[in-house]
Amino acid sequence: MNMRKASPGKLIILCMMTLLFNLFTFQVFAQNIMVYWSDVNQEIDGFGASAAFKQADNLKKFPTATRNQILDLLFSRTSGIGLSMVRNMVGDGSMSEWGNDIDGPIETIEPQNGTWNFDAVDEQIWFMKEAEARGCTRFFSTVWSPPGWMKDNNRCINGGSVLTDMYDEYAGYLYQYIHEYMKKRNNITIYAISIANEPKMSTSYSSCKWTGNQFRDFIRDYLGPKLNHSAKVIVGEESNWSENAAASALKDIAAAQYLDIVAAHNYGDSSYYAFSKAKRNNKRVWQTEVSNLGNNDSSIKDGLRWARQIHNFLIKAGGNSWCYWWAICYKVNPAKGEGLINIDTSNNTYFTNKRLYTMGNFSRFVRPGWYRLTTSASSSNGVLVSAFKNTSTNNFAIVAINENSSSQTRSFTIDGYAVNSVIPYVTSSSTDLTQGSAISVSNGTFSATLPETSVTTFAGSGPNP
Repeated sequence: MNMRKASPGKLIILCMMTLLFNLFTFQVFAQNIMVYWSDVNQEIDGFGASAAFKQADNLKKFPTATRNQILDLLFSRTSGIGLSMVRNMVGDGSMSEWGNDIDGPIETIEPQNGTWNFDAVDEQIWFMKEAEARGCTRFFSTVWSPPGWMKDNNRCINGGSVLTDMYDEYAGYLYQYIHEYMKKRNNITIYAISIANEPKMSTSYSSCKWTGNQFRDFIRDYLGPKLNHSAKVIVGEESNWSENAAASALKDIAAAQYLDIVAAHNYGDSSYYAFSKAKRNNKRVWQTEVSNLGNNDSSIKDGLRWARQIHNFLIKAGGNSWCYWWAICYKVNPAKGEGLINIDTSNNTYFTNKRLYTMGNFSRFVRPGWYRLTTSASSSNGVLVSAFKNTSTNNFAIVAINENSSSQTRSFTIDGYAVNSVIPYVTSSSTDLTQGSAISVSNGTFSATLPETSVTTFAGSGPNP
């Protein structure tokens, strides 16, 4: 057989064609994202924010109509973002040490050792009940400082530590807060209690320092036996993304049995990663506080920043609950980025930020008890994708974050579950969780165009299992 060799020019053209074909094939493949219905990951505990440090007080003073608008924006699943969790501050009674009427601490239920004040005023209770009326289901509380008489500096501020001979009193204090004050007197169930906020910090506002070994001893010998699993125990809440504060308790079998949730904050925008010690011990992982402490940015750029954080927390850290700092923030002159909504206490007005709505692309749809599903790609050429389902009802949500400055078309295939249509809800520079027309699903696949710099949630349901 007479075979002629291809010329170098033809070989180059052939190689280029092959490369282009492979790139085209990869692009087509990359644009289709598989959602694996039976590949279930972590359970979701919820999404939330706080009205601590007098923010509940500030909101309650607003005219009823305006106040209800703000509460609906925060908690309604039809006209708002449907937050499912509220984080509270446990009162320490340090009003004479720091703060003012619009930003400060609240009363303690035990102003002196053995003297109880179960009539202590706490407008967070009102806030929780308003949230509950709108569908919020989980409330947890954090201690910034115990009452000063329990501490070695006899103050609520400037750090200090709980005296070791007061550990039993502190455990009893938390028990009474959960069971007598909240449940019996105010009909509020505290789902979880956090022993300390940012335990390495010594600040001019309420604060208390803890070491990992102190956490271990207090949980193992005092708080755990006292609560006896009647509320979940949170340890950690360091200011950056770290599980180090909980490490000693997790290593101790007797202490670890009473530790339910390892929590941290994420100031500094450090990269989320899995907490290996917590996961190894089958503990939940929560991000309980983060915000922009600087000047406010109400734009979609900022909204995408926080949507990306939530995505990375869920995918990279495998976390169960994500909370912003304040639900409502009084700082408007100049405006700061610590809240989802900024309120002006001088004239009873407010404005929203895009982060409110991009968080809502998760919080309104992905509810406590849902599970994250595996997808074939969590990132596809500037589009971040995550998926979730309710295993009891088969309701589901796919969240797509388009970080590109141009619209992007993607197709999604739900592998293992038949559904007729999905409904998109879009947050962009010009829309706020705006509902679109139903998109038909054929053979498990649908296509959609994602607007530039936007977050879209595709919500769907089908026959019960």
